[in-house]
Order: sequence, then C-alpha cells, then structure tokens
Amino acid sequence: MEAMSCVMVCISSLVGNIPDIIKDNQTGFGFALAEVQHLKDLMQKAYANEANLDAMKKAARAMIEEHHSHTSAIKLWENELNEVIKQ
Repeated sequence: MEAMSCVMVCISSLVGNIPDIIKDNQTGFGFALAEVQHLKDLMQKAYANEANLDAMKKAARAMIEEHHSHTSAIKLWENELNEVIKQ
C-alpha cells in the first residue's frame, strides 16, 4: 500500500488480503505465490511500459485515498460510533 500511495506500480503475490487491494491490471499487478516466471514477466512488462502505466498508478493512489487513508478511517469510525450512539 505504501508504493501505491506514492503513485508507484505495485507488483505483489496475491496472498492474504492483497487481492482486496491490488486489482490485477487496474491498481497493480498480481501473481500467484511461487509463480516466479510470472513475477519476472510482470516486472519486465512494468519496466517496458513504464510510460503507459499512469492510469494504473493514479487508480492505485485513488483506491488508497478512498479506502485506506486516515481520512477514510476517520469516516469509518464516525459511522461506527454514530451507529453505537443510535442504539
């Protein structure tokens, strides 16, 4: 998420909750765990097409801002606390 927030292309194995964060070919590149050749291919693809990845970088940054920023966390907590207060 740090790379994505810095508007960088992120390449990651799709383990844990990473598939919730990296949408393959939209907000980054993902590969199955232990698929070393696929990782190599993705790294070469990112390097060869760096100039054409602006949309992906911006989409990644926007997703981080929307779902994982301190601002979005504050909104989430406000909503949760308001629900508790209503009860």
